[in-house]
Amino acid sequence: MPKPTPPKPLIACRFLLALAALLAAVPAAQAVTGEWQANEQSRVRLVTPYSEAPAQGEIRLGLEFETAPDWHVYWKNAGDAGYPPVVDASPTPQLSALEILWPAPHRYELPGDLEAFGYEGEVIYPLRGRIDAAGPYLALTLDLDYLVCEVDCVPYSYRLSVQQPLAPAAGEPVPDPDVEPRLAAWETRVPRPVAAVAGARTDATLDLLRPDQPALVVAVEGVASAPGVEPDLFLESHDLFDAGRPVLTRSYGALHFRVPLVFRQHPDELPAASDFAWTVSGLVDDTGAALALSAARTVQARLPGSTTPAAGPPSATRPSLAGLLLLAALGGLLLHLTPTLLPLLAARLARLGELADDDSATANPAAARRQALLTAAGCVAGAAALDPLAAAAHRAGLPATWGAQLQEPVLLAGLVLGAALLALALWGFVPKLLRRGASLASTPSTAGSLLLGVVTVFLALAWNLPLVSRPLGAALASGRGTGLAAFLALGVGLALPHLAAAALLSAAPGRLPRPSPRWVEALGFLAAGGALWLLYLLSRQVSPQGLAYVQLALLGVAFAAWLASTARRRRWSVAWTVALLLLAGAVLWLADGQRRKAGRSAGMEARFTLATTSLQPTGELPRCATDRTG
Repeated sequence: MPKPTPPKPLIACRFLLALAALLAAVPAAQAVTGEWQANEQSRVRLVTPYSEAPAQGEIRLGLEFETAPDWHVYWKNAGDAGYPPVVDASPTPQLSALEILWPAPHRYELPGDLEAFGYEGEVIYPLRGRIDAAGPYLALTLDLDYLVCEVDCVPYSYRLSVQQPLAPAAGEPVPDPDVEPRLAAWETRVPRPVAAVAGARTDATLDLLRPDQPALVVAVEGVASAPGVEPDLFLESHDLFDAGRPVLTRSYGALHFRVPLVFRQHPDELPAASDFAWTVSGLVDDTGAALALSAARTVQARLPGSTTPAAGPPSATRPSLAGLLLLAALGGLLLHLTPTLLPLLAARLARLGELADDDSATANPAAARRQALLTAAGCVAGAAALDPLAAAAHRAGLPATWGAQLQEPVLLAGLVLGAALLALALWGFVPKLLRRGASLASTPSTAGSLLLGVVTVFLALAWNLPLVSRPLGAALASGRGTGLAAFLALGVGLALPHLAAAALLSAAPGRLPRPSPRWVEALGFLAAGGALWLLYLLSRQVSPQGLAYVQLALLGVAFAAWLASTARRRRWSVAWTVALLLLAGAVLWLADGQRRKAGRSAGMEARFTLATTSLQPTGELPRCATDRTG
């Protein structure tokens, strides 16, 4: 007999009871995440990674933030303005020794040349503490004070709570499948001590050779940079110094950060040592996973009159001198593939090919070969001249490794100007008065060919290739004689294409590869692209207003070059050539005058302004509406 079908009201009743049971279970499963406390700029809640937390021993928790676009919360050193979150576990007597674990932060540039260190979007601050509780549940309650900033800053205070189920006394904690992986992901972003990472080493020196420009030099070795990410260094707060933006240079197998410092109050006597703590981000471990390192050291100082070199961790992987020289020469050769040296080399080969062409009435293969050798000699001489310049920079307390030159606004502006003038020359916009000395199509001279080699070395400074920076950095760290040998090897690498051209001109003058004039002109756009890239690098060294001035001056240089090259009367050509030279000088002058301020006096003033405008006159953090004060 068929089973009787329950009446429809009974079916509906069963459905409603099942739905009610399901809805009742959802809050129970979500209760361990706590409730969001929200405001216009952010929201925050307390989360735990447990469906059933341990009743005794260590406990993991998390502060989960979500900030509005362009707003951020802070790291333990907030930077030039702001303050980090502060938690108080006293409302929960069963919870003790609570501390925040700080994931590696990001660097934010604020108006007024200020910088802040923190996080935006979604972030979970991992917490660690000790628990000693009994019973099936524990009401975990924390008081939180924090600051959220965009340009303006707003303080908030909340009481965060979560009703946490506890595991039996002899039972194991039960993870929450939703929160556990997210909290664990943020825990992996917490910096690991250097001693805990196999092969990693770090050392530091407090450079006080120039007491008016103190700096902390930090070396890190045995770890790799993350692909496409520039490593960064963050100093923790210091009682004696305020810190500027670190300058990163790379030597063979090591990262070197030079952090400009400013005395908060100049001491009567320079310290012989001082305690520093820092975090380095943008690294990867042996498995390719993201890695950040932390270290704390008592750092010895280099005082005026000291000859002790800046600290650098010893390297067991540094190659022999022959290997360094070979790498430097290979790096010099590869520099010819960069956007400024490739067009210059192509134009030079085109001119040498014309000079050696048998079909030309003025063919002179011997002269072409001589000019190629002179250019090669200019490359070697120009590279050798870099060694005393690097030594002078070192004596002045400045970084002397390859790539550090890109941190100097005047030199960087000179490289921008050189790339722009090269592009103009390849397009034919050369003033008539300068064509004999500067045009690549004119009859070459001994001085002009030597100068072309020196110009090649100068334009090579724009490109920080690892095959150049690493061997040069290792050689400079080994002593001045080794540094000179490495620079000479670099010059040989830069000279190799010109030496090869001379050899071909001797063996078979008509077989020298010669780019067509149309290709040479097209390569002018590559040189112009190099100038734009260098302008981007310059934008990080000068103020936005200063960058606009430099760009206008460069536009004036191009306009003056065009007018001087097309002027029919000599006096107009002279006038526009003089204008071009004055505008070129203005590019360098503006880059020097508009550089970003290295000092922190403006930052201290802005920090005080932010604090006094964001907080009430008493300086206390008020509580507002349902735990928020406004």
